[in-house]
Amino acid sequence: MDVAEADTLAASLLLSLGIPFGYVDKDNRWRGVIERWLLRAESVRPIADVCRKSCASEVGDCALTILGLTGGYFEAIRLDSPLENVIPQSHFLSSERAQRMALRRAALMRAENAEELVSMDSVARRSRCLADMIKIERDHSHY
Repeated sequence: MDVAEADTLAASLLLSLGIPFGYVDKDNRWRGVIERWLLRAESVRPIADVCRKSCASEVGDCALTILGLTGGYFEAIRLDSPLENVIPQSHFLSSERAQRMALRRAALMRAENAEELVSMDSVARRSRCLADMIKIERDHSHY
């Protein structure tokens, strides 16, 4: 498999299944495209906002890792208003609650057998700041 195919496969696995199945490293040709989408798209705004607010020096790494820990694209876009008739989706996506929900989903994700999908060391290698936030979140929950 050549580099272009390997890059595409890694990006496809990240977007479809998340970490640990795929990830786009800094030298992956798709990283910039995915990162720009993550930081601009309304549907994943809570991910970008939590990373901008708490991990300003590594926003892209943080956002890509949250996307991966959440389970990829189809899981990440499911951050929805709890009651659309009362809280419009556009308002909810820019709320603190949506940011906490995005972080909590990433922090508490487990395999079907209840084991940890990704080690904290692995998360820290991608985003130290996010690893610290996940540790705090796990300490405050029934992880």
